[in-house]
Amino acid sequence: MSSSAIHDDKPPSPICHEALAQMVEAARSPWKRGPGEIGLSRTHSQYLYRSTLRGWSVVAAGGARRRDREKGRQGNIDANHLLDLVLEQGGLCAYSGIPMEMLRPNSHWRISVERIDTSQGYLKGNCCLIAAEFNSSVSRKADPHSGSAQWSKQKVQDVLHARTGQVHLQRLQEGTVIARLGTGRSRTKYTGFRGPDCDGKWRCGCCGIWKDNMQLFKRVSSGNGLSYTCKECSWNGKSRWRQTMRGHALSQLSNARNRAANRGTFRLEIDDILNMLWTQGGRCYYSGVPLHCAAGPADWVWSIERLDNSVTYTKQNCVLIAREFQTPDYSRNTAKNPVFGTAQWDVTFLVPSSQSCTNGRRLLCVKITAAACETRQPQKGCFAGYSLQRSVEWRSDGRPWSPGDISLKWEGRLKVFGLQRSLVIGEVSPLLEELAESETGSFFSRLGRGFTSLWSSQSQAPLKSAADVSNLAGQSIHGSSKLPHTLTLRIHIFS
Repeated sequence: MSSSAIHDDKPPSPICHEALAQMVEAARSPWKRGPGEIGLSRTHSQYLYRSTLRGWSVVAAGGARRRDREKGRQGNIDANHLLDLVLEQGGLCAYSGIPMEMLRPNSHWRISVERIDTSQGYLKGNCCLIAAEFNSSVSRKADPHSGSAQWSKQKVQDVLHARTGQVHLQRLQEGTVIARLGTGRSRTKYTGFRGPDCDGKWRCGCCGIWKDNMQLFKRVSSGNGLSYTCKECSWNGKSRWRQTMRGHALSQLSNARNRAANRGTFRLEIDDILNMLWTQGGRCYYSGVPLHCAAGPADWVWSIERLDNSVTYTKQNCVLIAREFQTPDYSRNTAKNPVFGTAQWDVTFLVPSSQSCTNGRRLLCVKITAAACETRQPQKGCFAGYSLQRSVEWRSDGRPWSPGDISLKWEGRLKVFGLQRSLVIGEVSPLLEELAESETGSFFSRLGRGFTSLWSSQSQAPLKSAADVSNLAGQSIHGSSKLPHTLTLRIHIFS
């Protein structure tokens, strides 16, 4: 995070229908400059205008029309249509049911316009209003059955189940090994005479079809100035290559390197990416959802995320997340006005919340930022109120693990939202520092996913979700003072 002051990340309170109708009616009335705005700078005056429902609707509609023009799409929405949607949705996100922030720019859960069908423009009937946290970027329209990074109402409801999905660690390990080896792409199939023939056509070295030179890329290093394969085969080959773990990783690295060209030194290699994937257990760093380890189109495709957007791409500052959670952060480094939040996600636990919306739907998503957890810190030496059982993992040859064998990550502060109460899982850093001093003599830089390492002494099974921890905590908190369980933090060490 690049902002030192992060405000409360809880969604705003729902607005009753009567009050919302009055706000919409006021937004439709002609704009009148208030007496206190005379003499203000243009930037501050625009900020005050965007802090009104009318200002948001006018600016959002104008931005939608501009994007449609740039992309050559048809669009017909205007400010009045957006205000109709505000009233129709009751000020709630169409996907999650979360109350949206409509009056404060640069804030959490800020209202935004979503195209339901991304192959079409901003048309009436194709648009809804969602919290900006769910307005992920979709590069291309995919088959509905293949999946994409776009959120939907059904996807928000299904994410709880997706988090419990199993990751085949052996298959993941085999995939990372193959990706490190770097097997080459398919070679040219057709050799010999390639043209031109009597019609001036050239034979593609892949499909063997004779084609016009306009259907081949230019290649200066080639003797005839043309590539060995046609454009169609080249595109298909790159698409197949990106469906491999190595191809997708290198493609993501290339995109990140281009984005970081003007932001400082790029310090990330493919081995760093594969180490992140293995250390995180093949799961999204923010949500714990099993990642799709290829380019897609598919749901939960992994992408590189910077924890601090003011710092370049380094292995200490980067994690792997699902593209659904990769929303832009426009406010932290460039905002000229007060910043109250951002659409960027942090450590996220998608579990049912006790807060209900006006239409009876329950909030399914809670966004946690590091600063939001700083106000409550458990005592050092305890882990969510439970005793921490310590143990030493030994190698197969009988020797304990040395500091050089350790490749781990710890998450500074985690919070779990249960059905009735919020439970702070704890300040993990001093615990792991203490463990490091007493057991291994090494400092752990980060722990990727804490919940997959929590075990209950009663069930002897890992706690796979935030709800498991919350339910276990509820049994102890509402029961006797003597804690019936012991949680074991199992530290996985990879050689």
